[in-house]
Amino acid sequence: MRAMGFSTTCFLIPVLVAIPTLLAAQGSQACSPNTRTVSDLRVCVDLLLARQASDSVSRARYEADVDSLLAVNRQLQLAIADINRRLPATGKSAADTTGKVVINGDLIVSGRLCIPDACIGDAGEQIQIRGAKGAGILFQSNRDGTWVQSACAGMSSLSMSPDLGLRLVQNQRWTSAGTHVNFICPNNATGAVGFDSQAEWSFNGQKPGKPELGTQRLVIRTDEDAKTVYFATWAEGWKVEFRSSADGCKWCENIRWKVPYQ
Repeated sequence: MRAMGFSTTCFLIPVLVAIPTLLAAQGSQACSPNTRTVSDLRVCVDLLLARQASDSVSRARYEADVDSLLAVNRQLQLAIADINRRLPATGKSAADTTGKVVINGDLIVSGRLCIPDACIGDAGEQIQIRGAKGAGILFQSNRDGTWVQSACAGMSSLSMSPDLGLRLVQNQRWTSAGTHVNFICPNNATGAVGFDSQAEWSFNGQKPGKPELGTQRLVIRTDEDAKTVYFATWAEGWKVEFRSSADGCKWCENIRWKVPYQ
């Protein structure tokens, strides 16, 4: 007897040998070890062909997904290569174990910038600088040393000290260990102006070679009980006066008015 254009006997032998494996994949009664009739074999073959077609579609989808992932990975590699190419020759990449990242270009932050701790939840300020002791921003100018008045690369800062005063600080700074570095440029005076710990405006400073006062030179104070705003100096032996320069004598300060009751 012939079926499907070939011998039933020749067909049954390889199919029956493969039936146990196919049964585990299909779970169909038509492809069971007891399959004997040509009709059941035809049903089994149809099931196997359908599974083969389904596997081909799944394989094609898998291969398409792999190709897509490879394309995305290639784009990421190109982007990383472009970032590394833009870095200065002596810079460090984002993978540097020192933790330093050099950005050659604009840095745009979509959100708040908080250093070095997490942002204060409801704070609306875009930049937050938080410190266990002081907190501040350091400035350095004249790094090339070409300015006519001085070749020194000076440093100043906008800082909030541990006493809670907020000040502009000139020609001095604090180290991360808490050490005060004074007269960064030795031929220039130091200065600090801003709000002291009691939120009163004050000014202090020291000229090169002069003794340190240890307190504010000038303070604008308020006396709430007397409803008075007044100028004061806390430096021992110092006085307060006003000065100006006469016509034709720039910077002379040759006209002076002393504050009464001194």
